[in-house]
Amino acid sequence: MSDQLVINIERLQLLFDGDLSLLKQILGIVQTDFPQLCIKLGHAIENGNIDLIHRHAHTLKGSMANVGGDIASSIASAIDAHAQNSDLEMCAKEFSGLPKAIDEFLVQLKLAAEGELT
Repeated sequence: MSDQLVINIERLQLLFDGDLSLLKQILGIVQTDFPQLCIKLGHAIENGNIDLIHRHAHTLKGSMANVGGDIASSIASAIDAHAQNSDLEMCAKEFSGLPKAIDEFLVQLKLAAEGELT
């Protein structure tokens, strides 16, 4: 994962074409949605619910990738793959880094929305 970015600025620039107001709207949504989904994923892992682990990890994987969250997307992808193999232990191991990756992404996305990242 070392070659991945907390936030993929090039992807953001392609998606939003410099429209900071749109980026701020997206930020408003994901600041709530991504952490809540991460909490739900953590609960699913704690409860050993493979179906919910798969659903939440898959959703996070795609959602994070769509807005340039490469590291968090990669972690969610790994969790999803482990869930498909019913490997709860590896789901939990991978999950340990996800909340921090999402938090770091949100900090970077906020800076991008304020025009402070290029």
